[in-house]
Amino acid sequence: MSSSRRKYRLAIHNAFLIRPLHPPTTADILVAHDGIIAFIGKAEDADLRNADRLIDATDVWLIPGFVSSYSQLWQHGFLGRAPQSNVKELSQVLYNETKDLSAEELYELTLQGATSHIRKGITTVFNFTYPSRSQDGRVDRAQFEGAMDAGIRLVHGFNVGKCSKEWTPSQALQRTKRFLSWATHFEARQQYLSTRISLHGLEDHCDTTDTIEMESSITKKLNMSAHLNYLESPDRDDIIREHNRWDWLVKFGLVDPRLTVSHFVQSWAPGSKIHKVGIIHHLARKGVGMSWNPVSNARLGSGYATVELYKTIGLKRFGLGVDGEAKSGRCDPFEHMRLSVYLPRLHKPDLGEDFGPRDAFVLHTLGAAGLLNCDKIGTLTNGRFADMILLKPPCDKSVPDPLAAMVFSSGVEDIVAVFVGGLEQLPQLTSAPSRVEGERWPMWTFPPEDPPIEKKETPIFSRVSPSPSKKRRTKVEEKQEGSMSTTKTWNLPGGMFHTFPARPFP
Repeated sequence: MSSSRRKYRLAIHNAFLIRPLHPPTTADILVAHDGIIAFIGKAEDADLRNADRLIDATDVWLIPGFVSSYSQLWQHGFLGRAPQSNVKELSQVLYNETKDLSAEELYELTLQGATSHIRKGITTVFNFTYPSRSQDGRVDRAQFEGAMDAGIRLVHGFNVGKCSKEWTPSQALQRTKRFLSWATHFEARQQYLSTRISLHGLEDHCDTTDTIEMESSITKKLNMSAHLNYLESPDRDDIIREHNRWDWLVKFGLVDPRLTVSHFVQSWAPGSKIHKVGIIHHLARKGVGMSWNPVSNARLGSGYATVELYKTIGLKRFGLGVDGEAKSGRCDPFEHMRLSVYLPRLHKPDLGEDFGPRDAFVLHTLGAAGLLNCDKIGTLTNGRFADMILLKPPCDKSVPDPLAAMVFSSGVEDIVAVFVGGLEQLPQLTSAPSRVEGERWPMWTFPPEDPPIEKKETPIFSRVSPSPSKKRRTKVEEKQEGSMSTTKTWNLPGGMFHTFPARPFP
């Protein structure tokens, strides 16, 4: 790298900063080449000129990039499905339509969903991934790389699979370890934050505790966090089942600060024992986090999460998540902030100062960042990632409370630019893609009782376009040089390469 490069990656001059826990102020921002904010304040002219790019942000607002504590990126391709259905009915429609999706198709859907998030100002996401029907690891890696190639900062949700005679805890542990080993090669890019377990063991297709016990065991052995969709469906059978299976979470030690629950809207349903036996108090004492998804809960008639009540009981860790776009309609953080203020007031008109626009802004930034255990995102201060949004004010006149005006009146149409690590992702794209021939995600196999595979693999970072062909591919054995063992690859039929540029990270 040339020693003559400028000192800073990006300088923003005269920006009006709106941050969750700071009063609004006008300042300059200098971003280092590692994507970290190096300075906020009144910069010297020499420092402003010593940046690869200088932006004059006079008359424009600058806010931190939004964080979604719960998204399902693959759903971007399934908008408007089952418009008058509840979540159970919509899920049946979705999974019937998607049951034959290939890894290549899920890569495309995830790429498109993550790109949609960035266009709306979401710079970090927890992606609760599509559950694979096979255990060869291709779908896991495809969804991971789809998000990475979009340029979004990522916490990946990993599904260990359903426990059965054909898929044992030993095999599930092997696959989880192998995926984590494979994913370490992305850590240097700073875009990949972590992987956590997506829990499925309380769902209606699990008749015994075997799956939740397996998920818990892997979570503990590998010291991972976990995410659970809990008490979302208004269906009475679902409510009773999930209430009755609360004891499974307790029995297998999942109720602790490493657990985040999404939705949690049926805690006061008729016949519920949740409040009678103090489960909400238990969640609060154990430090469990909650991802609130107000738009999808409203769209599907799931109910309202009484967040203001949960807060008085003692729950402290909250964040906003936009859910999947098949459920919420669009991953619009401004829409989610507004609804998170409006809904409590419908439920309790005299809320007063208990919940307002600043609370909503905190939940979609620092609150969600806390749920993802990342202290380098969620606001704009020295030492944090330069994940930022340049935003046109919603009106030409000055406003007495810019933060409230932003929450109540701004929209995605006001976004001027989105930066991740100081690199502009919207409207300009940072670099062009490179092409790689060959199989991107070789199939993995896991013997039922063999010890876990510890070998690290180097992934292909450059993207290969999925083939539109549905024809069965021919297996080819290819022996690699050095210490790498024989791996299986697949011949891809000819297809077009993506036109989406890759977005590099330091």
